[in-house]
Amino acid sequence: MDVDDIGGYDAVILGSGVYNQRWIPSATEFLRGNAALLVARQVWLFSVASFGDTHRGIGRLMKREPKEIGEFQDAIHPCEYRVFAGVIERHQWPLPSRLFFHAFGGRFGDNRDWQQIDAWAESIARTLQAPKG
Repeated sequence: MDVDDIGGYDAVILGSGVYNQRWIPSATEFLRGNAALLVARQVWLFSVASFGDTHRGIGRLMKREPKEIGEFQDAIHPCEYRVFAGVIERHQWPLPSRLFFHAFGGRFGDNRDWQQIDAWAESIARTLQAPKG
């Protein structure tokens, strides 16, 4: 969804695909341009990358992607940050990267875990519906 003004929202879920260890420029620009508004709201951040943050072995490292995530977290103090595995197309990766990807247990194709994504969305909904007090 395209949103230009978050003034009318109490909560924000913001994310981006990760390419070359960075969020897409429009997502980064949106976060930086709205940091003062985002810090005053409940915010959840997510990235879509080659591996999700629950992947055995490399999952913890994925929490450091994109390179700017530390800056984002310091600026707006999100409620949570998650990394979800996405769709990985073999033809988009050069041979050395494909070898690295396979060495860490990656597989090409659709790696999205919809149950995991839905569970995260439901946990956010429960948080937003909980009485404030």
